Amino acid sequence: MGDAAFAYDPISSYGIGSALGSGYYAGNAIADYLRGCKEAQLAYRMVTERAFFQYLHMLRYQYLEE
Repeated sequence: MGDAAFAYDPISSYGIGSALGSGYYAGNAIADYLRGCKEAQLAYRMVTERAFFQYLHMLRYQYLEE
């Protein structure tokens, strides 16, 4: 979990902020899961996938602009 879920292009300067944010959400998902909320893993997965696909969209746009 956390920032190990995927990596960003180093040129994007998005890695540190993403690592902090994904670590926060991963920690909350783990805590919620341990408290019995079985949907926590699915919710974290959805947040992570959405962020990654948004990043891919922005990356593609930027490279097409160049």
